[in-house]
Amino acid sequence: MVPFSDTQHMANRLRCYSKADGRAIHYERFPSMRYAHLIECTLAPGEFLFLPIGWWHYVEGLDASATMTFTNFLRSNDFSRPYAAYHEL
Repeated sequence: MVPFSDTQHMANRLRCYSKADGRAIHYERFPSMRYAHLIECTLAPGEFLFLPIGWWHYVEGLDASATMTFTNFLRSNDFSRPYAAYHEL
């Protein structure tokens, strides 16, 4: 996971999508990612993780699992304006 505040280091290509692979970050190709604050965690059975809006994340299932994503909030969920590359593609 990487906090929203480090978006400028995430090699984003369109809004919340990065060119970098979450499994193995190639710092030679994406040198600015060295400055991103990467947080890694492994969840045990029965645990869950809440990611605030805008946080970068990569999910890998180590065993059979379920993932839920909620994007239909009562308040506006349009947070793409701060992304530098939003209008480039």
